[in-house]
Amino acid sequence: MAVRCLRAFAAVLTSSVAALLAWSAVAQDRPKIVAQNYPLAYFAERLAGDSAAVAIPSPADEDPADWTPGVEDISRIQAADLILLNGQSYADWTSKASLPRARLLDTTAGFRDALIAEDASVHRHGPEGEHSHSGLTLHTWLDLDLAGQQAHAVAESLKRRAGVDAAVVDAALADLMTDLRALDEEARTAATALQSVTLIASHPIYQYFARAYGVEIANLHWEYNEPVSPEQWTELDEFLTSHPKTLFLWEGPPTEAAEQGLMKRGVVATLFDPAYILRDGDFLSTMQANLDRLSDAATRVSSP
Repeated sequence: MAVRCLRAFAAVLTSSVAALLAWSAVAQDRPKIVAQNYPLAYFAERLAGDSAAVAIPSPADEDPADWTPGVEDISRIQAADLILLNGQSYADWTSKASLPRARLLDTTAGFRDALIAEDASVHRHGPEGEHSHSGLTLHTWLDLDLAGQQAHAVAESLKRRAGVDAAVVDAALADLMTDLRALDEEARTAATALQSVTLIASHPIYQYFARAYGVEIANLHWEYNEPVSPEQWTELDEFLTSHPKTLFLWEGPPTEAAEQGLMKRGVVATLFDPAYILRDGDFLSTMQANLDRLSDAATRVSSP
């Protein structure tokens, strides 16, 4: 099953339960893999090819880190042959649901010492409204070296599953690592153009990218698909008084009013899609597009 199958699910399925039902129907005798987010699903798809069926249980348009499964969702997740997690604190439900330990894989377990603490300031997003996070931030794949380590962990676990050809997985892993290393080099090149630019992000999700590629990013708590409040504009205006050349990173397509508000302030803005869901293309093309937009935006910020 190719990555395009995940895109087909996103287009035609209206709920996570429906997605898992469809996945179970097409899996037949192949190992069934549940991936907590799109990057992990992409790695599993690349590595397993047609020898396994991969599904993301959360709705296609919802951040998997904020999703809470229902009883039927949990039942189908429990039936999977392999459950790929992006760290134990990536989503609250994983610590509350009874999941089969022998079939769980925490893909960040190999680099726990490299995980970054979460910003615990109070903010709003999702149906739960105002709240704060604590623990670890886990958009680890934005450091492409860590993404490679997660892919390695998935590969090793896949090779232990019945019905999966280890030689096929090893060959696919070599190809995937070549792609990730090439992107990593491009990210380092793009970062050199950002050294004289002040970056500010709509949401604190780029910590691994910032650390890996030597850039500093100040963080707001804006939701890209919600109106920007007067208080939020005031916060940004205060920041801009001491940072006139600023590049603003949106995690998703913003509202027209937000775009206009930044333009009026002379702020260059660009989309940096964190790829926790699939919006277009695949993981590699999404990251490539991010880097291309970053380079273009950095040039515009630096222009007189």
